[in-house]
Amino acid sequence: MLNWLMVLFATLLVFGTVVAYIAAADFANGPYDRELIETTRALGKLAAEQSAAGALRINNDLIRRMARDDGDRMLYKVVDAQGRLIGGEPAIPTPEPTELSAAPQLGDIQIGGVPLRLCTLTVELESNPGSRYLVAQMAETLINRSQLTHQIFVTIAVPQILLTVLASFGLWLGLGSGLAALVRLKEAVLNRAADDLSPVQMDQDTPDEVRPLIEAFNEVLERMRKLLDSQQRFVADAAHQLRTPLAGVKTQAELALRLKDREAVQASLQQVLAGAERGSALINQLLALARHEEGHPRAEMRPVDLNEAARNAATKHVQAAIGKSIDLGFEAFPDPVYARGDPLSIEEMIANVIDNAVRYTREGGRVTSRVLAHSGAGTVVVEDDGPGIPAADRERIFERFYRGLGSAEPGSGLGLAIVAEIARVHGAEVCVDAGAGGCGATFTIRFPAADPHTHPA
Repeated sequence: MLNWLMVLFATLLVFGTVVAYIAAADFANGPYDRELIETTRALGKLAAEQSAAGALRINNDLIRRMARDDGDRMLYKVVDAQGRLIGGEPAIPTPEPTELSAAPQLGDIQIGGVPLRLCTLTVELESNPGSRYLVAQMAETLINRSQLTHQIFVTIAVPQILLTVLASFGLWLGLGSGLAALVRLKEAVLNRAADDLSPVQMDQDTPDEVRPLIEAFNEVLERMRKLLDSQQRFVADAAHQLRTPLAGVKTQAELALRLKDREAVQASLQQVLAGAERGSALINQLLALARHEEGHPRAEMRPVDLNEAARNAATKHVQAAIGKSIDLGFEAFPDPVYARGDPLSIEEMIANVIDNAVRYTREGGRVTSRVLAHSGAGTVVVEDDGPGIPAADRERIFERFYRGLGSAEPGSGLGLAIVAEIARVHGAEVCVDAGAGGCGATFTIRFPAADPHTHPA
């Protein structure tokens, strides 16, 4: 900021100096030019009078009397209509007859390397006006003009330069004082520990213009803190949950190595395979949970037909439902129902809810998923007639690795945690209530209303 302002001040100073010099030269030339014109007119009048008397007697003494006695040198020249020199300095250039004018003509010339100001005037003779005339010219050196120009320029430019310097110095002090709080803030940030993600504190001296920046920075720090906490929690959860299946696999493998009976070895290897499958399923769920946690890159959000997503999710669990003789049903809404999100994630969320219902519903039971719509907002409902969920546990079932007491079904307790994370990413609401007649459980996923203009044609 200071550099830009200094460049602006310097530009203004140069521009002001040039303008001041032009103005000084104009002010200085004006009076001298008017006096030079009057002197030239006096010369022309004198030449005309003497020409009418029949003789032209102009000498340097007369010119000196007409000119100012101030140190400048003056030269003159008088020629007739035919361009013949009547008197004066021959070196003074005379305009062509076509360039002559009754009005005084001013210009700059050089004679012998000396710059002069020249005034040319045409004077008609009374004896034969229009055809007889004289051209009177006066040239004056620029010593006094230059001195006056310099004095005026100094009078204008020096205060301007001083004011610019004082303004620059005041600006430098003002910015330094005003940005002192930012310097302290910079030092505070640089001196923070690498793992310190606490918010940056603002004091009363913090400029109002940078407060939004600090608040945005604090929001970034908060997101980083949540991401690091999530990663640490993920690592701790993975280590804790993988310890059990890996220990079981190791135990069964060691047992198989000691066994001699082929059937016993086969049974032990079956346990190893089951443990490996449980570990693989747990790893997949942990990765799915980490993929949907806050701070991770999001998939492209686009309109998703909930009828199609719920139908695909239910189809994935047909075999598991048949294995337990469960009546797995799906009821689509008559019209397409759209929600904005990632199709794979929404399908995974619904599939986890249906998987949870199929797991805990008794053999020969019923699980039904349906899609509803109201005021442009879509809802997916999964209802079962299983053992249900106690009211005290309905909030905790969405926590990681939480499993209700007395649960005999295998699992890691991550399925509903994944549902909660996907719902949060999509702005959806997930709740659980008792089923119809107080039997079983009903999971409801309510999506926010989608923009109708974003629906595919």
